[in-house]
Amino acid sequence: MTIFFRSAKVSAAKFRLYSTTSNRPLAFAFDIDGVLKHGRFIIPEAKKALQKLDALNVPYIFITNGGGTMENERAKAISKDFQINVDESQMVLSHTVMKPLAQRLRDKNVLVVGGDEHGQKCREIAESYGFKNVYVPTDILCWNKFIYPFASPPAPHDGLPQSHTYRQKHVDFANVPFSAVMLFKDSANHGLDMQIICDLIRSKDGLIGTESDNGKQGVELHFSNPDLIWTTEYPQPRHGQGMFIEAIKMVHNIRSPDIDLEYKQYGKPYAVTYEYADNLLQQLMKKKSNSTENPMVVMVGDNPDSDIQGANNFGWQSALVRTDNVNNKAQATQARQPQDSPIDEKHCYLDEVSESQQLLKSLNLKTSSSAESSETVKIDTCKRWENDLLNNPKNKLAVETFSKGDITNTLSGRAARISDQNVFNLVASEIEDVTNQASSGRCWLFASTNLLRNEVKMQLNIEEFQLSQSYLSFWDRIEKSNQYLEHSIELSGEPIGSRIVDYINSSPIGDGGQFDMVVNLINKYGVVPQTIYPESHNSSNSGKINSLLTTKLREGGLELRKLSTSAKHLISNPESVVRRRKNELLEEIYGAAVIAFGPPPSVDEEFVFEYKDKNNKVNSIKTTPLGFTDKYLNNFRVNDWYSLINDPRNEYSKLYTVDKLQNVVGGRPVLYVNTTADRLVDAVVTHLKNGKPVFFGCDVGKFSERNGGLLDPKLFDYELAFNLKLGMNKADRLATGESSMTHAMSINAAHIVDGKVQRFRIENSWGKDAGQHGYYICTVDWFKEFVYQVVVNKSLAPKDLNAVFENKDDVHVLPCYDPMGALAYC
Repeated sequence: MTIFFRSAKVSAAKFRLYSTTSNRPLAFAFDIDGVLKHGRFIIPEAKKALQKLDALNVPYIFITNGGGTMENERAKAISKDFQINVDESQMVLSHTVMKPLAQRLRDKNVLVVGGDEHGQKCREIAESYGFKNVYVPTDILCWNKFIYPFASPPAPHDGLPQSHTYRQKHVDFANVPFSAVMLFKDSANHGLDMQIICDLIRSKDGLIGTESDNGKQGVELHFSNPDLIWTTEYPQPRHGQGMFIEAIKMVHNIRSPDIDLEYKQYGKPYAVTYEYADNLLQQLMKKKSNSTENPMVVMVGDNPDSDIQGANNFGWQSALVRTDNVNNKAQATQARQPQDSPIDEKHCYLDEVSESQQLLKSLNLKTSSSAESSETVKIDTCKRWENDLLNNPKNKLAVETFSKGDITNTLSGRAARISDQNVFNLVASEIEDVTNQASSGRCWLFASTNLLRNEVKMQLNIEEFQLSQSYLSFWDRIEKSNQYLEHSIELSGEPIGSRIVDYINSSPIGDGGQFDMVVNLINKYGVVPQTIYPESHNSSNSGKINSLLTTKLREGGLELRKLSTSAKHLISNPESVVRRRKNELLEEIYGAAVIAFGPPPSVDEEFVFEYKDKNNKVNSIKTTPLGFTDKYLNNFRVNDWYSLINDPRNEYSKLYTVDKLQNVVGGRPVLYVNTTADRLVDAVVTHLKNGKPVFFGCDVGKFSERNGGLLDPKLFDYELAFNLKLGMNKADRLATGESSMTHAMSINAAHIVDGKVQRFRIENSWGKDAGQHGYYICTVDWFKEFVYQVVVNKSLAPKDLNAVFENKDDVHVLPCYDPMGALAYC
């Protein structure tokens, strides 16, 4: 199983846990900032991951280069945030590893640096570790305010919570020799802290105000966190304790260029921290399972240097969560990617061993460990399987049943058919003249024009009316042909056989499309009534002409590829020559389309539309395609509509497009705002309440009954009939090609009980003989699983999603072969 981590700042953060044949028990170590939380915000899927590990009794700890708080306090905070039970023994903070120093320095004078303005909290942490004589820089400032003239000693209770009120230690530091300086957390007063630390480094035997006469360093230095950068709620990484350490080293090198600074560095990626954490995990493993075996540990982090390289150097496995901390790593001056840092797919995406173990248990495998294993199909094995199968009378009955009947008709469930009634209490429109796209894949054009015609019917007071789908389809073929030829020119440098070229060549044109493509066609060509440009045999039966045009386009694409390459070497203006040849090819395509479908009206060519209204009065309109659009679709405003999608593979509340998914060169790109399935349901209901049916894209072939017009995941019991349990979720189906948007229709009614949507009524375009007089019914459960797109009007869409759509500077481009690039064609 893949675990997804999402937040507004984490882009496609995902990992898999390493799959191994080892029998060693599994354990985890998690970084916190950027992995489990982003600033104050909890990454939702991180909570699920930790709760799942608890359920599986898999031990885990937290290793962070953050500090400045007690381990038990951090454990309580994590327990509350993630709704789990975390003990302080599971926490390894940046300074936790310094606990053992107390055995040697218990009675010595130590200076603890970092944390809040006056350092009181870090003093308390050190004292809890067992250090008896702990001082902070503010103590020294209070003793002699001239030690750093740019800071002032604090007033009583100055700026601190009562629980951590600064408590000055009144001592004469002229007689207090320090043994060590311990940096517990990022400095809140760089100037003061650095001055005192540098004074102690140059002091004689750690006595403040003295100067070493032999170059010997005055105190031990212990630094807890080497991170130069770290992630916060700010959109770019922030400098951390590593910057302060580098500054100390630089000042020392300038003042004492011949003397190396001696210090002990803790925190990730240093082995001392991983060794400490490893010992904790072994103790935790023994506590959880009474096992003394060393676990296989997976470190999950977002920092390639400290988390991933550190874990791998220590002998742990690793999983990289990709965040802005990774993306900006190369920009940091001091942060260098190790040459052998395994930040690639092989090491970063690991199979989840714990899930695999659970899966094996749930499968209840009948095969014993000594059973035959083979790479090939064995006939005798198959026969044994068959005998085992037919020993069950239910399976014998199934064999006889399905040898005589269609699977869909045979399995159609009575309970679902009774439950999914054609009754709706929220109706946006009623349609009598059901459309029929016949043997063509123009569902997206029919779904769109079915919505548009409602506006025309109201304005003209007509009972039955259709816009010409054939007119829009004609121009769509021409535009797609031009787009394909342009792609052939653009990709002439890419080899035949490359994934992108093969994808573009797989379907140069076709009947399928998307809503944004409809918008492009209407903006450029307008619309006309169906009587002005009626259906023809080839528009209703498009397979043959599409095949012929595809063959010619592929031939022309190859020619343009060769011409683009050779013209660069032979003439000064190769682009002009290539484009002239492209237009000659396009002329051939246009001519073939005119012969097949008939000459279409030009955008500025006047036509006369005669009709009879509901009062039986004959009317006549003289206009052009664009004029008709401007006058009779002025209330619909196609440019005010956009697509919401539900794609669980990708981050929500983000704007997506698909590379090279376009029909009109220079037109509006296909744009999707990704959100949850529940919000798609809410959007449909909002539009229906405002009298507006909606265009939507779905996988109509899944759990559907054509004759009964039902779409319901409970309609067919495949497990009962075929012993097949289907368990993929929506993301899995998209990722494996099992499902995608294959069909577009419109929703014009809903049935709501006690505030909850039960089902929707769908206007299809397969004629009155399909479904229930042309209508289909889908349950809300089917909608959430197999609907991928809903087109919404800006005036009715949620404001936060409108804002995402309007932010065109932050669009995420999916490759052209991504499942979300599928065109509705059924």
